[in-house]
Amino acid sequence: MIEWLNHTGEIWLSYFGLALIQNTIFMGIIFLLLYWLRQASAQIKYWIGVIGLLKLILPPFLPESYVMIFFQNNTFQSGLVSVGEITPVLGMSVASTGRLDAAGALLLVWMITLSGYLLLAAISTFHLHRKLSQSASRYSSEEIATPVPIYQSSHASVPLSVGIFPKRIFLPPYWSALPAECQQVLLGHEVAHIKRRDGLVQFLQIIIQAIYFFHPLVWMLNERLNEYREMACDDSAIADAKLTRLTYSRYLVFTAEKLAHSQWSHISATALIRQRTKLMNRVNYQLKEKIMHTISNKKLMVILGGLLLLILPFSWYSSQPESMAAAEATKTARAADKPAMNVGKITGTVTNQETGKPLAGVNITVVGSDIGAATDQKGRYFVRSVPPGKYQLTASHIGFKTVLVKEVAVKVNATTTLNFVLEPVVIEITKLSGSSTAAPPATDEKGDSAKFVKYDIAPQPVGGFKALQKNLIYPEEARKHGVNGTIFLQVHIDAKGEVKETKFMEVKVIPPEKADDTGKAEPQSVPPAVIEAMKNATIEAVKKTKWQPAMQRDKPVDVWVSVPFEFKLK
Repeated sequence: MIEWLNHTGEIWLSYFGLALIQNTIFMGIIFLLLYWLRQASAQIKYWIGVIGLLKLILPPFLPESYVMIFFQNNTFQSGLVSVGEITPVLGMSVASTGRLDAAGALLLVWMITLSGYLLLAAISTFHLHRKLSQSASRYSSEEIATPVPIYQSSHASVPLSVGIFPKRIFLPPYWSALPAECQQVLLGHEVAHIKRRDGLVQFLQIIIQAIYFFHPLVWMLNERLNEYREMACDDSAIADAKLTRLTYSRYLVFTAEKLAHSQWSHISATALIRQRTKLMNRVNYQLKEKIMHTISNKKLMVILGGLLLLILPFSWYSSQPESMAAAEATKTARAADKPAMNVGKITGTVTNQETGKPLAGVNITVVGSDIGAATDQKGRYFVRSVPPGKYQLTASHIGFKTVLVKEVAVKVNATTTLNFVLEPVVIEITKLSGSSTAAPPATDEKGDSAKFVKYDIAPQPVGGFKALQKNLIYPEEARKHGVNGTIFLQVHIDAKGEVKETKFMEVKVIPPEKADDTGKAEPQSVPPAVIEAMKNATIEAVKKTKWQPAMQRDKPVDVWVSVPFEFKLK
């Protein structure tokens, strides 16, 4: 139990703490908007407050990893591939420490307080509903038409209803002594609550208040919502009864005089008057009708729609809440220069989907942490010292679509095998030129000087894809011979963004076909000079393009990257 609290507490604290910061900022925006619209109608302010409730009840749902991947690889990647759960080869359970840490203790206190608040609310509501039902008698009147039956109870001091979807309206014992006009407006107020589904909103308020029992802005928002809701129902009752606001205010005061010993503190009950201290605000609201500002429906939709859209940037979350612990464990292990205990590892290979050959220099990253590795010449990678848990991994390489793998399970002393297959995103060369400019000679392909370095952000051409494509020229020799093809070029880009060296990983040419005497199409031979011209064209294009260097931990580093070029005669 203690181990579960500690483990869950770390995840909860990371997730809930981020939500708390986001919601606090969003609540501040809500209150600024309410202050700006302080002269608007209660209904408008009520709906603004309800959007605040919506933000509070929604957990962060926008994964940070998708945003990170987009900004890091937006030049060459055109999509994400999502893979299912990967299970480890071997697993063991983690031994319990027997101590409750700070995160676990906070989670325990939060859970106890949350449960206690909800339990008290449920008991209070049940007790109220029971008292009203036991003393209620059906109230019949041909002049009263309501969506639910009406009952009279000795425990009701004012007209009220109880529940998420109320099935009854309860009237006070003195109801028959009230003037008919007063009865009409007071009952109209309660009917407005039922038609507006205010019981459902109040239920959400109870849940949110229990979750954020410690947050003063949430208490303030609920108080404002209760007040705006009563004011909006006042407006509805006045419109239905066709009374003046001054007359209605007198009825409010008259009813308040009946509440000398009112005890209506049940948070799940809708009532005409809950707290006599709030009565003055409602009366003042009715009397200031002439200075209230009206807002057009179009402007109102813009305000509400803008608030709803604003929820998105305040709803991101770290897709791997355990990444901080993972990073810390790895740093500690490296500092001690010995293998980390109680950890697992992830290994596998990365291959080219088109050729089936291994890919070197591919970045394998544990999302949300600095844990990762780069593939070697055989396309293999080894991510070591990974604490147990579930992670998301990405495989990214310039010129290939990034692959995101979800739910990668790592257990103690276990090896999780995860293989990636990357789909190339080729650069088509369709610009033709009358003659090929002089190009540097092709580099030696036999050397093995490429050393692959892990990086956080891949090198990018300044100006993006268009800048690189602008410098690509289809050689005249290849055009005349009708040769197509694909060339994979490895490029060494140093920390200054300069191209230091190039190597060819793969060169595939498609020769033209020509019909023989029998009419059968036969591929023609391609002169070596044509292939050399195509290779030189890729080198020249890369060297003419300015590059932003790769970044590792906010520092530029020397890296090798692979850039695919496709020559098409169309």
